[in-house]
Amino acid sequence: MKTKCSVIEDMIPLYKEGLCSADTAEMVREHIEECENCRKLCEEFAEPNENKDTAVPDESKVFRKVNRKMKRSKLKIAILSVILLAVLGSLGLLTIGQITRADGLISFETLVQSVETYRIAKLVAKGDMNEYADSISFGGNIDANFNILRNIDEIRDNNKQALNDAFSKYMKDKKVKRVVSFGQYVEGFMGGTNNENNTSTIQNTARIKYEDGTDIVLELVKSFDNKYICVSAYTLGKDENSNYNEFVDEMVKVINYVNLPKFFPDGLADVLFLKYNKEFFASHPEHEYDHFMMANWFAKEYYEQVNKGMVSYYIDKGFCFDKFISSELRYDKEKKMFYNDFMFEGCDDKGKAVMTAKVYNAPEGLVPPAKEDIQIVRDGCSDELVDALMNFLG
Repeated sequence: MKTKCSVIEDMIPLYKEGLCSADTAEMVREHIEECENCRKLCEEFAEPNENKDTAVPDESKVFRKVNRKMKRSKLKIAILSVILLAVLGSLGLLTIGQITRADGLISFETLVQSVETYRIAKLVAKGDMNEYADSISFGGNIDANFNILRNIDEIRDNNKQALNDAFSKYMKDKKVKRVVSFGQYVEGFMGGTNNENNTSTIQNTARIKYEDGTDIVLELVKSFDNKYICVSAYTLGKDENSNYNEFVDEMVKVINYVNLPKFFPDGLADVLFLKYNKEFFASHPEHEYDHFMMANWFAKEYYEQVNKGMVSYYIDKGFCFDKFISSELRYDKEKKMFYNDFMFEGCDDKGKAVMTAKVYNAPEGLVPPAKEDIQIVRDGCSDELVDALMNFLG
């Protein structure tokens, strides 16, 4: 009886692999000799295993290859584990900082502010002073002197002009090496922040490093209007091994001028009423006759003459002040400068004299009043008191 093709087709794979019995193999051979379709099907299969030359792999090479793969896998796992631990540790530290706001810690909030202050420092570095001025808050100024609001537009224009002039003069050709910014919590309250508890705030330190080795450091605190107050700007790199450029100091003066309140410091009254005399300097050896604290607030070019006027008034003549009043901040549109009107009331053993004077604010410091900006009204006092008042600010 002739075997069906369907049966032979099922047997061909076993036949080709040499896995069927001798009788079955003989049956398949007889069938494919007569059936062309099954013969072609059989030819399509690979030759039986006994007809193949199978190469036996080298066990040592196989194990070395497997070992290398295992080592790479372990290294990847170790690296991923370290990265995961670092991420978890960082997240934990940031979370603790966010909750406790402890001195010296960082948090998610400090990271956000670091990014913001980095952007502000980049503006200074590349000389985009208009944008920088718009990024700075007037919060601290307004808190200190609410009347500054009436001059807000003049302040903005004046700030931008001062910054652009200083950058073009001192910094335009300096090459920036890098800019970094870092924020952390500090204990105590710093004015102008949005910290309601007044227990700690974030101080951001942005640093602009130049290729000549000098730095500008900006210390910024976020204000209630979500802008920043530059509470301090200073320079680094002033040492024997540095190519320190004193022009950077001039730029820093302008930055401080822009960010600090533009009115005569409240501390002036305290200085005036110290009643400087020989006894005062004897009890305060750190102060010399040629170093009155108030004189430091004036521009360098006026320092000597202001200091001389104070020495004459306090030390040589022995006069003192009974009253001091400052006006609100005002703006001189013709000179494009801010100024305050001050009233000084001096006295001697014969009477009193009241002096009013206009003192201008400049980036370099305060500017003494011109003679025409000084008015004196006397009430029984000596001529020496009038002369001393006229020359008190140089």
